[in-house]
Amino acid sequence: MTPSLLRGMIMIALIISVVLAHFNLYKALRGHGMRGAVGETLSAVSLVRCAHTCDKWKPSCRAFVVHLPTNTCAVYTSFRSVHLHEAFDLYFDFGIYQDLDYKDENGTLLYYPPLSSGPISFYSWPSQCQARWGKVFMAKTMSDWQLMISIFQKAGYSNMWVPIRENKSNEGTYYWNDNTAGEGGRGCTPGELGITIIDDGGATEERTLKNNGLYAYMNYIDCAMVSGNMTEEVQIVNCYNRIVGYICQSGVPGQDNCGGAPRTLNIFPLSLSVSVSASLVSECNVSLFDFDFLLVL
Repeated sequence: MTPSLLRGMIMIALIISVVLAHFNLYKALRGHGMRGAVGETLSAVSLVRCAHTCDKWKPSCRAFVVHLPTNTCAVYTSFRSVHLHEAFDLYFDFGIYQDLDYKDENGTLLYYPPLSSGPISFYSWPSQCQARWGKVFMAKTMSDWQLMISIFQKAGYSNMWVPIRENKSNEGTYYWNDNTAGEGGRGCTPGELGITIIDDGGATEERTLKNNGLYAYMNYIDCAMVSGNMTEEVQIVNCYNRIVGYICQSGVPGQDNCGGAPRTLNIFPLSLSVSVSASLVSECNVSLFDFDFLLVL
């Protein structure tokens, strides 16, 4: 194949793939696996076949993962988390977070529901984010805390969950929702934040309820909420249903933080995959946009 012919084929692939982008445009995140519900697993197939299978499962499918040593493709229909793993590449729908009503807030993709969304418990917050392929927004730095407060004010919330819980086994001490420890009553975070925590003074309760002959356990653990104009204070309240706001962050990295290093060319059986990269985040040394234009030849 001559260089001019190869260039011509690549140009044709690019043109066709742009036309067909509504159903086969995916962003690649190298060296990442995913946890969630798998709708279908395909063995020794092309990247194109993986993408088309995910298209078939839409709208529940938003991503698929390729196990590189075996070209095994897993099509995901729900999301729990993304993790680093050099044996996998993750491909996800380029328009996923726009479709799910996330907003770009100072370079971070965030979702925050309207006040009319109704009451929610602290424990339901992570699952609400996962249902939108996201995670709880953890405001551990001063810049993230200020961003959180700006969203709190912009959304018109009176109260909003903050991802901090009281330690059940050590009343009066606190930790982040991802189980990293805090520093006690002042400054629940390591590092630069100095948050005043207003405790409710109540002890944690644990109750046992009998339901249809089975015992169910409910832990009334205290959780944090920001209210009114208290932008440097959080209140400790019980964690159950309240009319409060909350914030989710996009769960797939590489859009609003540093992801894996992109590759430039991928050849799979029966397919040509051409990557076009435009690095917009030089301090991360990653490709913010890494399109894989898929064309069956």
